[in-house]
Amino acid sequence: MSCALTTGFTLDCKDSVGGIKSIHLIDWADGLFTIASGEATATTATSGSTFTYELPKATGSLTVTTNVSQENGTTFNQADVVFRLRKLSKAKRNELALLSAGRVYCIVKDNTDNYWLVGNEYGCDVTAMTSETGTAMGDNVGYNVTLSAIEADSPVLVGSAVITELGI
Repeated sequence: MSCALTTGFTLDCKDSVGGIKSIHLIDWADGLFTIASGEATATTATSGSTFTYELPKATGSLTVTTNVSQENGTTFNQADVVFRLRKLSKAKRNELALLSAGRVYCIVKDNTDNYWLVGNEYGCDVTAMTSETGTAMGDNVGYNVTLSAIEADSPVLVGSAVITELGI
């Protein structure tokens, strides 16, 4: 049987932290990344094609849900990148409108300095976005955005050579 297990796992150390530091967006075009053994090892994208969104701490996340249908024998993954941008502005509004209309690769830098490629097969789409002024003086004023990718594979790690190539 080709889907037999191959290894076990020991209990990990308690040395991780949650959340994400930044996301790096690239306009989607089929085949920009080479994937080998669960890692993006090469890209044809250039550093000038990457747009970085730095995030306030504790305002972003990457959640991957594996969906399995026993009845149909199918498995797919949904990756959701949720992030917040502070302050409302014309420039942010206009750029987020472009993001909503297109598809992108999203490279997520987590708080343990790992980079994850989301949307390699079909790209990421904006699936939810709000802008808010808040009510109380201490409330959020800004944008909340969800990028989603629905693909056969879950996000893969991005190799250091690719990060260097992209200038991240």
